Amino acid sequence: MARSVLDFFGLGKERVRMLSGDGTDPEAFARQMKDFEERLKGLGKSALRKKRPADLTAIDIKEGGKRALFHTLIAGFAEKTGVREGRLEGELPVGFVTVDEKECTLCGSCAFHCGTGALRHEGDEVIDIYYNHSLCIGCGLCQEICPEKVIKMERVLDLKPFLEREERKFEVPIISCSQCGKPIMAEAAMRKLKGRLKERGLEMLDMCQSCTDRVTVADLVGAKPDEITIFQQGKAPWDS
Repeated sequence: MARSVLDFFGLGKERVRMLSGDGTDPEAFARQMKDFEERLKGLGKSALRKKRPADLTAIDIKEGGKRALFHTLIAGFAEKTGVREGRLEGELPVGFVTVDEKECTLCGSCAFHCGTGALRHEGDEVIDIYYNHSLCIGCGLCQEICPEKVIKMERVLDLKPFLEREERKFEVPIISCSQCGKPIMAEAAMRKLKGRLKERGLEMLDMCQSCTDRVTVADLVGAKPDEITIFQQGKAPWDS
């Protein structure tokens, strides 16, 4: 990973070498260090304008974790080399998420299960989903858990949004009420619902309103009706 990052910033992957030593032969390890030092001298000056790419002394690893360290290193390389755009692919501790917005039903499963906050949702009746590339660790859970299979996660670092910690809203087409214009649901969810209603139409005439709501929601999220519980607005589940 280190070599690919250095190569991306034009610093040369040959400036990184894995040195080994078990502590029993310090002189051998010193020779490895000396040999590598001479090799670096032969490469000439790197594109960095300072010896260190970033000030790492202020990072609290226990508090910010390796994620904070990685972001600081990338930001430091970008600052010193002037490279602030481009995409780096490979085995990196970061992912880049895209979604087929026309097919997204805005069920919110991806944001609900995201452990880092890279995906989050806002809103009540019709939610908005936002994605922050700089917080994504590339675990792939969102892609795996999406019931519509419209999310794609790649091991890619897109430098500009990563550095700017840019949060992007998924522009999912929304259906609004034909009478008052109030947003109802995602277009993809409406298409799915209409398809299921055509199949269940007569069957649902024999159901009460509560069961109709439960079956409708179950169809939307791909669950079984007995797995769905509908609560009244403003009333907690534990209220009698």
